[in-house]
This record gives sequence, C-alpha cells and structure tokens, in this order.
Amino acid sequence: MLQITALVLLFSIIFIILGGMAAYFAITKDTRLEVEKLNTSGANLLLFDSEGTPLAYTSAVKRYSEYDEISPYVVKAFIALEDKRFLKHNGIDYYRLAGAMINNLKAGYLKEGGSTITQQLAKNALLSNEKTLTRKLKEAKLAFQLERRFSKEEIITMYLNTIYFGNGLYGITAASERLFGKLPADLTLAESAMLAGIVKNPRDNSPLGSVERAIERRNLVLSVMKREGEIDETDYQNAVSTGYVQPASLPKSSNSYQNAVFYEAGQLLDMSEKEILTGNLKIYTYCDQTLQVRLEHAVEDEDFKVSDADVAVMVGDNATGGIAAYAATFSYAPQTVYRSPASTIKPLISYLPALDLGRIAPASPVSDQKTDFGGYAPDNFGGKYLGETDIRAAVKSSSNVVAVRLLQEIGVEYGKMMLDEMGIPTDDRDGLALALGGMYRGVTIGQLLGGYLCLSNGGNYLAPGLIRRIEREDGTVLYQRNEGKKPLFSAESSYLMTDMLCETAQSGTAKKLSSLPYPVAAKTGTAGSSAGNTDAWCAAYTAERTVISWYGNLSGESRSMLPNRVTGGGLPTLLTRYAFECSDAPHDFAVPIGIIEGEIDTKATQTEQKLLLSSDLTPERYRKRDLFDIAFFPPEVSHYWDDLLTGEFKAEEIAEGISIRFDTKPGIRYDLIDAQSDTPLFTVQGNGESVEFITPPKFGFNGYYLRLYDENGEHLTDSQSIYLLSLNPLTLRRRA
Repeated sequence: MLQITALVLLFSIIFIILGGMAAYFAITKDTRLEVEKLNTSGANLLLFDSEGTPLAYTSAVKRYSEYDEISPYVVKAFIALEDKRFLKHNGIDYYRLAGAMINNLKAGYLKEGGSTITQQLAKNALLSNEKTLTRKLKEAKLAFQLERRFSKEEIITMYLNTIYFGNGLYGITAASERLFGKLPADLTLAESAMLAGIVKNPRDNSPLGSVERAIERRNLVLSVMKREGEIDETDYQNAVSTGYVQPASLPKSSNSYQNAVFYEAGQLLDMSEKEILTGNLKIYTYCDQTLQVRLEHAVEDEDFKVSDADVAVMVGDNATGGIAAYAATFSYAPQTVYRSPASTIKPLISYLPALDLGRIAPASPVSDQKTDFGGYAPDNFGGKYLGETDIRAAVKSSSNVVAVRLLQEIGVEYGKMMLDEMGIPTDDRDGLALALGGMYRGVTIGQLLGGYLCLSNGGNYLAPGLIRRIEREDGTVLYQRNEGKKPLFSAESSYLMTDMLCETAQSGTAKKLSSLPYPVAAKTGTAGSSAGNTDAWCAAYTAERTVISWYGNLSGESRSMLPNRVTGGGLPTLLTRYAFECSDAPHDFAVPIGIIEGEIDTKATQTEQKLLLSSDLTPERYRKRDLFDIAFFPPEVSHYWDDLLTGEFKAEEIAEGISIRFDTKPGIRYDLIDAQSDTPLFTVQGNGESVEFITPPKFGFNGYYLRLYDENGEHLTDSQSIYLLSLNPLTLRRRA
C-alpha cells in the first residue's frame, strides 16, 4: 500500500513538473532578448505645456555610465542589498526564491519576490510592471538569456543605468548628478548606500522627499554591507555619521511641476510613476512656462527665502481650474503634503455658508469677545477683541471668535459637508476648531486652491488639475479632463465674500497686496502655538487667477517650526503678490445682478442685534452703506430714533420746586440744560425708565431742554425746550 502511495505521489510530482515546463515553454515561446533596449535609460514620456509646446523634464537626460565610470561602492551596495549571490547564480537565485516562497506562505500573501538583479534588469528594460505569473516566467527566461549573453559586470552596469530613483530620475548618472552634484565615479560609500536604499520605494526613500527616511534607509544598507563583509566597522561608523546636503548648484524647485504631474497621472490612470514615465504617453498640461520659470526662481530668491522654511506656491486659472504653475523648495508631490490651513479656511467653512444661508450680511452685527463655546474657548490673535462689531470688520481682522461662532450657528456638520463638496475632506473627529484650521488631517495646497477657485468662480466648484489630456503614442485618449463646474453657492453670497476679502487685501491682514493696481481678494492664515509657528499661508484671487502660497517646515531639527517672524501676512503675501505681478492684469470682479446697496442704522443695528435700515431720523454718523444680497435684504427700517424724544418730557411746579420728568432709553446719556443760560443742570445715564428732577425755580419764566449723547460721548440731538412761569423760588432737591 505504501509503495502504491509513493508511486502515485512520484507520478503526481512528475506530472506537475512536466505540466509546469509545458506551461513555461508555451508562455515564453515568443519571448526574445532585445539587446537594443538594454542600454537605454530614461523615460519616453512626452510633456506639453498649455500651448502645446514640449516641456523639458529631468528624465529627458539619458546619459549612460560604463562600469569603470561607476564607484565600486555603488556596485557593492546594490549587490549586498538586492542580490548577495549575484556573482554566483545563473540569473535565478534558487535559494532566495525558495526562501521567498516559504515566507509568502507563512504571511498568507505575496510578501517577497525573490528577484535577482538580472531579473530586475529584464523587467526594467524589457517587460512591464504587471504582477502576473506570465510576466515572472518571461522574466526568468530573459534572465537566463542575459546571463548567457553578458558578463556580470555588463549586467550590473546595464541594471544601474536603467533603474529608477524617483523624482523622474532614471539611471545612476542622472541620480548622482541630481542628488549629489557629482558623477557616479566620485560617489562616496555613504552616497552609494543612500542610492541603493532608494530603489525599493523611490518616492518615500529619496532625500528629495524625506532626508530622515533616506538616511534611515542608507544606514540599513550600510549595516547589510558590514554584515556581508563588504565594509569594516570603521567604514561603517564614518558613513553613518555623514549627513546629507543637496547640491547648491541645482535649484530644489526644478522638479516641482513635473513631480506633481507624474503623481496626478499615476492617480488618474492607476499606474506607478515608473509606468507613467515609460509608457510612451503624451501628457498635455496647463503649465504656463514663463510663469513657472519665474516662480521656480522666486522660491529660491533671497527676497522670499527664509532659513528653516519650506516654500510652495500654486497658481490656478479660474476659467479652467488648470494649475498654471507650481513651484516648491521640496520634492514631495504637493498632493501628499497635508498641513493646517489656519485662518484661510474661515471664508470657506464659516462665512461663505452663513452668507449663502442668509444668516449674515457684511453689515450684520456680531459680538467679538472672549467666549466659551461649550468648553472650547478660542483666543483672538494677540488677545485683541473688537467687542460689538460687524461681519465685515471681523473678516478684516480675522477674528477667531466670530468664525467659531458662525460655524456653531450653521452647524459643524453642515460646514464639513460644504468643505467636502469643495474637495476638502474632513475627519469625523473634526469639531468647532475646524473654523480655525484645526483639522486632524489638514489640507493640501491643491485642495485649498480648489476651495478658493469656488469663490473666484462665483460659488461654482471646479476641481483643480495639472493635466488636460493623456494620450497613448498612437493618439488614443486615456484621459480627458472635465472642466465643468458644480454650483455650490449663489453668485451673490460669493461676491459678498469676495468684496470683504478685497478689503482685507487693501487694509487688513493681507494689506501687502494693496499696491496691486487691480482688485484682489485675499485671506491670510498662521498656525502655531507659543512654541512657534508651523504654517503660514496667503490665499488670494483676482477675476482671472487664484494663488496659494505656503511657508512651513517639513524636515530638519526644528521639524514643523518656523521662525516666529514668518506669518501669513508677511512672506506668503509677498510671494503671492509677485505671482500676480508675473501675470497679466485682470479685469474687475463681475457684480451679480442680485447685489444691491443699502444703508443701515448702525446704532439701532447694534442695540437691537439685527439689521435695520436707516430712517429719516437716523443721525449721519450712524448711517452706513453696504452691499446686500437682494434675497436677504433687511426688511425693517429703524425706529430707534423715532421714540428717542417722543416719550414723556414735561415740567410742573410743585410745593418743593419745579418737577421735570422724562423717559430714557438704554445707552443714551441725558443732560438737562437750562434754556436761558445754556448750562447743564443734571446728567443721567438712560436705563429705559423714567426719571424726575426737582430744581429750584427762578422768578419768572424757567426754560429747559434735553441734550442727548451716545455711549462714546458724541452729541446726538437736542429736544424741544419747555417753559414754565414761576413766582416762588425754592431750594434744589432731586426726587427719583
């Protein structure tokens, strides 16, 4: 019985092996080694600007380095990390492959691939990145063919010239020059180990993305090299103690726009960055090359730079939502960098929704004083409060209290819903602090641009994008951007918000924009604590373009901290102004048909805490003209002044003297004046009740009138005089 079982098992194994061999030969029968493709490095992607002119980018540099032109440290680092038996196997490392299979079975998923350097060369130069058994079998056949055709030196040389190092960098030459400012032959041990550490995850492990992560990976490679006997302890210690400094001769912003395009294309087509670069694609962007070059120089210019700060600026076209320019001093794709928007979020989550719901108008009264909102008590910047004020003044001064108050009134969930509609996702844990930019995740510069594009487009949301169209080499369209707009807010509420933000740019927190010779709306924001500032923003727009500028700190010993002198109204606003100066002058903002002007009674409005139109009796100093949405125009006229002097005011002679009685209103000071001498007799602060004075009469006619003042001591008006004939002077007394 055991013999029969053994025979069955043996024949089963033989059948499986024969079946596998048959499948292998069937699948790979047409797989041939195309030698001409092995020595090509770099991408075949074509980029175009908004005019259809080709855009140059880093990967277009296709330089090949021979084996003797590459530092031996590079070869040792890659072999130690990627394929320690490279010099011994014939293209397939069966020991490593078996270990990978066991680890995958233990993990329950495809955890390891077990590919040799020869296999990686076959995949990088000759195959696609699809994760299928078919590709793996073709890869194995090509690896055998490579080993028969070329020496190990030739294989490692071709591998190093075709490998992808992230940020559009293909091949050891492009990576060496961009990351270290030197040729591959001059790379040190530490630099070589850093390059080897990049390839597993080029976006995250490159020093252009994260210096800390790149050094961490480099040190891991160095430890592997020491373990494999490629370096000794002294070499190891010297290398791990080395830092990283980008070459000064290369502008850090040179890859900004292309990196953002690569990332967006990958998201749109569900491809890796490498697949985008090597897929024979044509990508048509919205890039304005002239503006792009100017902003790339600007973020590196001494006028806009500050030590320990990263900078980014993005410019969107209002009509299309296309991103015309993006420059930064870091190489992270902007879609991956989330930061607190600080006060720049206020117009989007508090003011604009409240305007659209008809809850407020620019002239609406509001209280700006220290307030506890159910356990959350925000402070205004510098501890300054306006007291009883209006919405326009609150926007101009960037009041924290008022922004939170409005979000509480319209509802946090409603505010979050509107942010989500504007392409700014929120978190379930986000609460009232959201009104001040307090978000668990934060926003990207592109998401904030989208929110302000909604304002600049009259309340219509248009998702920003860098890419207009993506085609294959044969002209097949893979992606065409939809430039359609989604209505979210009325044109009237958006214009009212714009009008208030224009005032902010003229004399508020963004007043550095006031020198521009055309209307611009702006909002600044600064996030931080007593320990220092973390983010500084300026979000601004004209009738044609929208600009977002950001200063922060993404790396370094003072991680996330900025010098305290960097605030939203400073360098970010200056950089924003420069971006506008580099663009054509726009036309004025269009006024919607539903915007009308009205005159309110500010005294009555503040006293009664609702909008009241001025009446014929409203004193000039309390008349204020402002803009309104006709759908929410104030329906009531002020009667505050109507009964100010129509209450009781009379005099009569009694036994004790002359009794003078009159009614008072809260907030008004009353001086009783002797009509003959025009001198004050008594002063009383109105409290809504009647008062009575007893005054000694003079022989003959006695005349009196009331002089009224507001709480600031400004004269309001005088009453009519009243007269009384008396023949019996008495002493002065007051009776309540």
